Amino acid sequence: MNKYLLMCAAAAMAAAASGQVARASVTVHLATGGGGTNFCSYFVITSGGGGLYAAKHVGGVTCAPTSVVYDAGVRDQKGEVPGGGSVQFADDTFAKAGLAFDGLDFDLGLPFGSARWAVVMSENGTSAFVLNSGYQMPGGPKPGAKKTVLHDAIVALGMKK
Repeated sequence: MNKYLLMCAAAAMAAAASGQVARASVTVHLATGGGGTNFCSYFVITSGGGGLYAAKHVGGVTCAPTSVVYDAGVRDQKGEVPGGGSVQFADDTFAKAGLAFDGLDFDLGLPFGSARWAVVMSENGTSAFVLNSGYQMPGGPKPGAKKTVLHDAIVALGMKK
């Protein structure tokens, strides 16, 4: 292969890599609080800047570590949770299952790891309701957690096999 071409490709890759800034991630575990249920569901969240976020949602459908959905998030000054703003993560778990719902949002209050959270579902564009809510805790899944945040809704909607 042409030596000049290889050097140009290496220089382009180095220039692109130097323009990227390493971003720290925060891991948030979802619970009901007050000694209630610790869910196996958690998020690994990275800020993209400008109020945009990316999240790896683990344990959404099952407690298996392979149950992963990647969500995009946008900062919202109001949100569905009490407090000073939140980040809404759009989730397509139900859409992948072929259900006719318009949307499923995970609304995580700020600051991450110590605020409230809610799962809001929009049904056919005519109504919206909170499926579940609780408190965030820092870190990943807690020992003994055997239920996902969406468990009750999955069972009620007949998605559980």
